[in-house]
Amino acid sequence: MPASAAAIIFAKYPQAGKVKTRLIGTVTAEVAAQIHAICLRHVLAVCEGIDDLDVFLAATPPDADFSEFLTSGIQSIDQGSGDLGERLSGVSARIFELGYRSVVLLGSDCATLTQSDLQTALATLSQADVVIGPAEDGGYYLLGTTRYDARLFEQIEWSTERVYEQTVERVREAGMQYELLRVQRDLDDAADLRALLQADAAADDTIVRTTREKIMACVTESWNDE
Repeated sequence: MPASAAAIIFAKYPQAGKVKTRLIGTVTAEVAAQIHAICLRHVLAVCEGIDDLDVFLAATPPDADFSEFLTSGIQSIDQGSGDLGERLSGVSARIFELGYRSVVLLGSDCATLTQSDLQTALATLSQADVVIGPAEDGGYYLLGTTRYDARLFEQIEWSTERVYEQTVERVREAGMQYELLRVQRDLDDAADLRALLQADAAADDTIVRTTREKIMACVTESWNDE
């Protein structure tokens, strides 16, 4: 019997030179991959411990070994083929078919995501059709829905600053009510890395503090080795 809600984390395997490429130059390709892995573990940790929530890792490439990330209860599924919109749509449809009342899509780039953010999103879906967590770069770090609608993933200029704006347009066209979470910053480039490491950490929860410390240690060690 599934939980009432499912979280789906979309993630690439942390292979050097294939992930966090906009960090390369500020750090090595190997360190960029380590940061990617830390961010993925962060989002997984946020999802763990949430009551009545099943967690899926939508992985790519399909033949990569994600076993080190699959702690108890986390299921790995293939992202499928096509562009990002087609993959988000396809995975969402598959998970809704399993009987969940709500599905939350998450990236693996937001190192400041908290369990409170995710709990707020799930609670919001008891009152709204859609909940969106906007990212500072114009995308989103979270999209939750109470029903599958392919229109939410169509006619979107993926990997641009228009993703959030166009997603809201699609939500309205589908006649769905939506609510917003707080705006957050993904960790994609050198400016994002500096912002994360220089931010006031006083208000961090335990998971965010641990992630920030791991990234700081990773970066500091690499700079000391140069």
